[in-house]
Amino acid sequence: MCMESSLLMIIVLFLVVAYVGECVLMWLNIKTFDQPLPELVSTIYDRDEYLRSQQYLKCNSVFELICGGFALVCLGLVLVFNGFELLDQLLRGVVSSSVWRGVSFFIIIGISWQLITLPFSL
Repeated sequence: MCMESSLLMIIVLFLVVAYVGECVLMWLNIKTFDQPLPELVSTIYDRDEYLRSQQYLKCNSVFELICGGFALVCLGLVLVFNGFELLDQLLRGVVSSSVWRGVSFFIIIGISWQLITLPFSL
């Protein structure tokens, strides 16, 4: 196995482990959302407002997991289909300066990511 592919495998493994860890922590948090309002704060905080807040947090947490999974799949597809290499080759033919090529590379990636994740932010 060459150095580049082993480095790629380490990066992918790190991203997958980070996402799985995030899922486990989110699941533990979601489990606590069903607890009733503590008696100590029942006179300060409205019970219906508390339940609505817990429901919102639960829904928002599940949505974050879906967005994180989508991001992981998108990154995996770009890596599998050599998207970064294709973009680099395209920019090498268009931009002669290595500095501007690097800047252009990250600008294109940033704009592409914003466009891909736009439906999740609406």
